[in-house]
Amino acid sequence: MLLVNTNNKEPYIVLKDISKNFGKFPALKRVSLLIHEGDIAGLIGPNGSGKSTLLKILAGIYKPDNGIGYIGKQQIGKAPICCGLMLENQPFIETLSGFENLKLLAGISGKATRDEIIQVIEYVGLNPADKRAVRKYSLGMRQRLGFAQAIMEKEKLLLLDEPTNGLDPKAAYEFRSSVLEQASRGVTVIVSSHSLSQISKICNKIFIIMEGSLTEVTQDERRINTLEEIYLHHAK
Repeated sequence: MLLVNTNNKEPYIVLKDISKNFGKFPALKRVSLLIHEGDIAGLIGPNGSGKSTLLKILAGIYKPDNGIGYIGKQQIGKAPICCGLMLENQPFIETLSGFENLKLLAGISGKATRDEIIQVIEYVGLNPADKRAVRKYSLGMRQRLGFAQAIMEKEKLLLLDEPTNGLDPKAAYEFRSSVLEQASRGVTVIVSSHSLSQISKICNKIFIIMEGSLTEVTQDERRINTLEEIYLHHAK
């Protein structure tokens, strides 16, 4: 797969010295980054390193304690951010079907019609006519439904937390193809994952988070070393 080239596009996400503490625990420490429109950016790091916290700050779920950041012209921490969000262990109403869950969520903003919901469920490989409650879904089916929920309103920003968990190789390939298709339309995508192979295959920008501190992997590093080698070097 070809990586997305966004060198000539304007910066879309700009963070400068973003910090977030939970009590005395520093979840993020002076995080700065620059992401362009149409980038597919990968976040890698161990559990508890700050990946999910950063995604939730970008989504407007958490407010940063310090620093400043913009998504487009909107300052983060001031108002909810319009984005497609897929969280790890995505919460759904367990007694409703996949279609019913998406219909309920779409009703909040009114951005997705019934036909669009049906189309996006089919797009991710699920059956919109399936009446089973979500509690009976496999992990892979829940992941597909979470991705459908993230893309159904056609937002310009996608934030995906561990989206390939539970996917078999074919489903993971289809997911990568879908993400590349989204980026080709100008959607900016940030993917948090423990799967270095998935990240290396689709991301034109990669950031490593260790204990709340963020480092960008350079293109020179990627040409010389594998992502696993680079990650292990930072993890020392």
